[in-house]
Amino acid sequence: MTDEKERSSLAHLQELRERELGVVLRHLQKLGISPADTTLLEIGAGTGAQASEMERLGFRVSAIDVAESNYADARVFAVSNYDGHRIPFPDAHFDVVFSSNALEHIPHAAEFQKEIHRVLKDNGTAVHVLPSAAWRFWTTLSYYPHALGVLAHAPAAYAAVERRWASPDGAARWRRLARALLPPRHGEKGNWFTELWYFSRAHWIRFFRETGWDIVASGGSGLFYTGNSVTGPLLPLKARRALASALGAATNVFILRKRRRQFRE
Repeated sequence: MTDEKERSSLAHLQELRERELGVVLRHLQKLGISPADTTLLEIGAGTGAQASEMERLGFRVSAIDVAESNYADARVFAVSNYDGHRIPFPDAHFDVVFSSNALEHIPHAAEFQKEIHRVLKDNGTAVHVLPSAAWRFWTTLSYYPHALGVLAHAPAAYAAVERRWASPDGAARWRRLARALLPPRHGEKGNWFTELWYFSRAHWIRFFRETGWDIVASGGSGLFYTGNSVTGPLLPLKARRALASALGAATNVFILRKRRRQFRE
Protein backbone atom coordinates (compact mmCIF):
# COMPACT_ATOMS: atom_id res chain seq x y z
CA MET A 1 0.00 0.00 0.00
CA THR A 2 1.34 3.40 -0.92
CA ASP A 3 1.78 6.15 1.64
CA GLU A 4 -1.12 8.03 0.05
CA LYS A 5 -3.41 4.99 0.32
CA GLU A 6 -2.30 4.39 3.90
CA ARG A 7 -3.13 7.99 4.82
CA SER A 8 -6.52 7.72 3.10
CA SER A 9 -7.30 4.45 4.86
CA LEU A 10 -6.25 5.84 8.25
CA ALA A 11 -8.28 9.02 7.71
CA HIS A 12 -11.35 6.92 6.81
CA LEU A 13 -10.91 4.77 9.92
CA GLN A 14 -10.55 7.84 12.13
CA GLU A 15 -13.75 9.29 10.67
CA LEU A 16 -15.63 6.12 11.62
CA ARG A 17 -14.09 6.14 15.11
CA GLU A 18 -15.07 9.79 15.61
CA ARG A 19 -18.70 8.92 14.88
CA GLU A 20 -18.57 6.00 17.30
CA LEU A 21 -17.01 8.26 19.91
CA GLY A 22 -19.97 10.61 19.48
CA VAL A 23 -22.29 7.75 20.51
CA VAL A 24 -20.11 7.08 23.58
CA LEU A 25 -20.18 10.75 24.60
CA ARG A 26 -23.97 10.85 24.34
CA HIS A 27 -24.18 7.83 26.67
CA LEU A 28 -21.90 9.54 29.18
CA GLN A 29 -23.96 12.71 28.99
CA LYS A 30 -27.12 10.73 29.80
CA LEU A 31 -25.35 9.41 32.91
CA GLY A 32 -24.55 12.95 33.99
CA ILE A 33 -20.83 12.55 33.27
CA SER A 34 -19.37 15.79 31.97
CA PRO A 35 -15.79 16.28 30.77
CA ALA A 36 -14.95 18.78 33.52
CA ASP A 37 -12.86 17.16 36.26
CA THR A 38 -13.42 13.68 34.80
CA THR A 39 -10.34 11.46 34.66
CA LEU A 40 -10.44 9.06 31.72
CA LEU A 41 -8.19 6.21 30.62
CA GLU A 42 -8.25 4.90 27.06
CA ILE A 43 -6.96 1.34 26.68
CA GLY A 44 -5.64 0.33 23.26
CA ALA A 45 -5.57 3.93 22.13
CA GLY A 46 -4.00 3.31 18.70
CA THR A 47 -3.08 6.64 17.13
CA GLY A 48 -4.53 8.51 20.10
CA ALA A 49 -6.97 10.41 17.86
CA GLN A 50 -9.94 9.64 20.12
CA ALA A 51 -7.91 10.45 23.24
CA SER A 52 -6.95 13.76 21.67
CA GLU A 53 -10.57 14.60 20.92
CA MET A 54 -11.68 13.72 24.44
CA GLU A 55 -8.93 15.89 25.89
CA ARG A 56 -10.05 18.74 23.63
CA LEU A 57 -13.54 18.38 25.09
CA GLY A 58 -12.18 18.77 28.61
CA PHE A 59 -11.56 15.24 29.92
CA ARG A 60 -8.32 14.63 31.81
CA VAL A 61 -7.10 11.85 29.54
CA SER A 62 -4.45 9.17 29.87
CA ALA A 63 -3.93 6.69 27.03
CA ILE A 64 -2.07 3.38 26.83
CA ASP A 65 -1.31 0.78 24.18
CA VAL A 66 1.22 -1.95 23.56
CA ALA A 67 4.48 -0.90 21.90
CA GLU A 68 3.85 -3.24 18.95
CA SER A 69 0.55 -1.59 18.05
CA ASN A 70 -0.03 -1.23 14.30
CA TYR A 71 -0.57 2.48 14.88
CA ALA A 72 2.50 3.17 17.03
CA ASP A 73 4.15 5.16 14.21
CA ALA A 74 1.05 7.28 13.56
CA ARG A 75 0.35 8.58 17.05
CA VAL A 76 -1.09 12.06 17.44
CA PHE A 77 -1.35 11.94 21.24
CA ALA A 78 0.95 11.02 24.13
CA VAL A 79 0.07 7.31 24.22
CA SER A 80 2.11 5.44 26.84
CA ASN A 81 3.38 1.95 26.09
CA TYR A 82 2.50 -0.80 28.55
CA ASP A 83 2.95 -4.58 28.72
CA GLY A 84 -0.67 -5.48 27.90
CA HIS A 85 -1.25 -6.94 31.37
CA ARG A 86 -0.62 -4.44 34.16
CA ILE A 87 -2.26 -1.02 33.76
CA PRO A 88 0.45 1.43 34.93
CA PHE A 89 -1.75 3.50 37.25
CA PRO A 90 -2.72 3.29 40.93
CA ASP A 91 -5.92 1.84 42.35
CA ALA A 92 -9.19 3.78 42.01
CA HIS A 93 -7.56 6.40 39.80
CA PHE A 94 -10.09 6.95 36.97
CA ASP A 95 -13.70 8.04 36.68
CA VAL A 96 -14.03 6.45 33.22
CA VAL A 97 -12.17 3.63 31.49
CA PHE A 98 -12.74 3.51 27.72
CA SER A 99 -11.70 1.18 24.93
CA SER A 100 -12.55 1.16 21.25
CA ASN A 101 -12.24 -2.10 19.30
CA ALA A 102 -9.56 -3.30 21.69
CA LEU A 103 -10.87 -5.96 24.11
CA GLU A 104 -11.26 -8.58 21.37
CA HIS A 105 -7.50 -8.36 20.78
CA ILE A 106 -6.60 -9.17 24.40
CA PRO A 107 -6.07 -12.96 24.82
CA HIS A 108 -6.54 -12.71 28.60
CA ALA A 109 -9.59 -10.41 28.36
CA ALA A 110 -11.42 -11.98 31.33
CA GLU A 111 -8.42 -11.73 33.64
CA PHE A 112 -7.76 -8.20 32.39
CA GLN A 113 -11.13 -7.07 33.74
CA LYS A 114 -9.61 -7.26 37.22
CA GLU A 115 -7.11 -4.58 36.19
CA ILE A 116 -9.90 -2.37 34.87
CA HIS A 117 -11.79 -2.85 38.13
CA ARG A 118 -8.64 -1.97 40.05
CA VAL A 119 -7.93 1.37 38.38
CA LEU A 120 -11.58 2.43 38.19
CA LYS A 121 -13.18 4.33 41.06
CA ASP A 122 -16.02 2.56 42.89
CA ASN A 123 -18.59 4.84 41.26
CA GLY A 124 -16.75 4.83 37.94
CA THR A 125 -17.94 3.82 34.47
CA ALA A 126 -16.38 1.50 31.91
CA VAL A 127 -17.22 1.97 28.24
CA HIS A 128 -16.28 -0.50 25.51
CA VAL A 129 -16.91 -0.29 21.77
CA LEU A 130 -16.68 -3.78 20.25
CA PRO A 131 -17.22 -5.32 16.81
CA SER A 132 -20.62 -6.90 16.33
CA ALA A 133 -21.81 -10.20 14.88
CA ALA A 134 -23.11 -8.20 11.90
CA TRP A 135 -19.59 -6.83 11.35
CA ARG A 136 -18.21 -10.38 11.39
CA PHE A 137 -20.85 -11.63 8.93
CA TRP A 138 -20.37 -8.85 6.38
CA THR A 139 -16.59 -8.86 6.80
CA THR A 140 -16.60 -12.56 5.94
CA LEU A 141 -18.69 -11.99 2.80
CA SER A 142 -16.54 -9.07 1.68
CA TYR A 143 -13.30 -11.02 2.18
CA TYR A 144 -13.35 -12.52 -1.31
CA PRO A 145 -13.85 -9.37 -3.42
CA HIS A 146 -11.34 -7.64 -1.17
CA ALA A 147 -8.73 -10.41 -1.63
CA LEU A 148 -9.23 -10.47 -5.39
CA GLY A 149 -8.86 -6.70 -5.54
CA VAL A 150 -5.61 -6.81 -3.58
CA LEU A 151 -4.15 -9.45 -5.90
CA ALA A 152 -5.31 -7.63 -9.03
CA HIS A 153 -3.69 -4.35 -7.98
CA ALA A 154 -0.62 -5.66 -6.20
CA PRO A 155 1.67 -7.79 -8.41
CA ALA A 156 4.03 -8.35 -5.48
CA ALA A 157 1.23 -9.93 -3.45
CA TYR A 158 0.30 -12.16 -6.38
CA ALA A 159 3.92 -13.22 -6.80
CA ALA A 160 4.10 -14.08 -3.10
CA VAL A 161 1.04 -16.33 -3.45
CA GLU A 162 2.66 -18.06 -6.43
CA ARG A 163 5.86 -18.68 -4.45
CA ARG A 164 3.95 -20.19 -1.54
CA TRP A 165 1.92 -22.37 -3.87
CA ALA A 166 5.09 -23.62 -5.57
CA SER A 167 6.10 -25.58 -2.45
CA PRO A 168 7.19 -29.15 -3.31
CA ASP A 169 5.19 -30.43 -0.32
CA GLY A 170 1.75 -31.33 -1.67
CA ALA A 171 0.09 -31.41 1.75
CA ALA A 172 1.54 -27.99 2.55
CA ARG A 173 0.06 -26.66 -0.68
CA TRP A 174 -3.43 -27.76 0.31
CA ARG A 175 -3.06 -26.32 3.80
CA ARG A 176 -1.98 -22.99 2.34
CA LEU A 177 -4.81 -23.05 -0.16
CA ALA A 178 -7.35 -23.76 2.59
CA ARG A 179 -5.98 -20.86 4.66
CA ALA A 180 -6.15 -18.55 1.65
CA LEU A 181 -9.76 -19.52 0.91
CA LEU A 182 -10.97 -18.97 4.48
CA PRO A 183 -11.20 -15.49 6.00
CA PRO A 184 -8.84 -14.83 8.91
CA ARG A 185 -10.19 -14.37 12.39
CA HIS A 186 -10.17 -10.85 13.79
CA GLY A 187 -9.86 -11.35 17.53
CA GLU A 188 -7.91 -13.63 19.82
CA LYS A 189 -10.53 -16.33 20.27
CA GLY A 190 -12.13 -18.83 17.92
CA ASN A 191 -12.18 -18.38 14.16
CA TRP A 192 -14.00 -16.40 11.48
CA PHE A 193 -17.13 -18.55 12.00
CA THR A 194 -17.28 -18.77 15.80
CA GLU A 195 -16.68 -15.03 16.01
CA LEU A 196 -20.33 -14.69 14.97
CA TRP A 197 -21.02 -15.76 18.57
CA TYR A 198 -18.00 -14.22 20.28
CA PHE A 199 -18.82 -10.80 18.80
CA SER A 200 -22.55 -10.99 19.50
CA ARG A 201 -24.11 -8.63 22.00
CA ALA A 202 -25.46 -11.61 23.98
CA HIS A 203 -21.96 -13.04 24.39
CA TRP A 204 -20.43 -9.76 25.53
CA ILE A 205 -23.24 -9.13 28.02
CA ARG A 206 -22.66 -12.60 29.45
CA PHE A 207 -18.90 -11.98 29.53
CA PHE A 208 -19.23 -8.67 31.36
CA ARG A 209 -21.68 -10.05 33.91
CA GLU A 210 -19.37 -12.97 34.64
CA THR A 211 -16.45 -10.59 35.21
CA GLY A 212 -18.10 -8.37 37.77
CA TRP A 213 -19.99 -5.71 35.82
CA ASP A 214 -23.53 -4.42 35.76
CA ILE A 215 -24.74 -3.49 32.28
CA VAL A 216 -26.03 0.08 32.34
CA ALA A 217 -26.71 0.25 28.59
CA SER A 218 -25.80 -1.53 25.37
CA GLY A 219 -26.65 -0.98 21.73
CA GLY A 220 -25.40 -0.49 18.21
CA SER A 221 -23.28 2.47 17.21
CA GLY A 222 -25.41 3.17 14.14
CA LEU A 223 -22.75 2.77 11.43
CA PHE A 224 -22.32 -0.01 8.88
CA TYR A 225 -18.86 -0.97 7.66
CA THR A 226 -16.75 -4.10 7.19
CA GLY A 227 -13.23 -5.01 8.17
CA ASN A 228 -12.18 -5.14 4.52
CA SER A 229 -13.21 -1.59 3.64
CA VAL A 230 -14.25 -2.54 0.11
CA THR A 231 -15.90 0.82 -0.57
CA GLY A 232 -13.79 2.83 1.90
CA PRO A 233 -14.49 6.57 1.94
CA LEU A 234 -16.57 6.30 -1.26
CA LEU A 235 -19.62 5.35 0.82
CA PRO A 236 -20.74 8.43 2.79
CA LEU A 237 -21.58 8.29 6.48
CA LYS A 238 -25.24 9.07 5.77
CA ALA A 239 -25.46 5.89 3.68
CA ARG A 240 -23.62 3.91 6.36
CA ARG A 241 -26.16 5.01 8.95
CA ALA A 242 -29.02 3.92 6.69
CA LEU A 243 -27.35 0.57 6.00
CA ALA A 244 -26.86 -0.03 9.72
CA SER A 245 -30.62 -0.01 10.16
CA ALA A 246 -31.01 -2.73 7.54
CA LEU A 247 -27.80 -4.76 7.81
CA GLY A 248 -26.71 -4.16 11.38
CA ALA A 249 -24.23 -1.82 13.01
CA ALA A 250 -20.56 -2.70 12.80
CA THR A 251 -20.00 -2.13 16.52
CA ASN A 252 -21.86 -2.28 19.81
CA VAL A 253 -21.32 0.09 22.73
CA PHE A 254 -21.40 -1.26 26.30
CA ILE A 255 -21.74 1.01 29.33
CA LEU A 256 -20.76 -0.74 32.57
CA ARG A 257 -20.62 -0.11 36.30
CA LYS A 258 -18.76 -2.13 38.93
CA ARG A 259 -20.70 -4.60 41.04
CA ARG A 260 -19.92 -4.77 44.72
CA ARG A 261 -19.33 -8.53 44.57
CA GLN A 262 -16.97 -8.98 41.64
CA PHE A 263 -16.10 -12.16 39.82
CA ARG A 264 -17.58 -15.54 40.42
CA GLU A 265 -15.53 -17.83 42.63
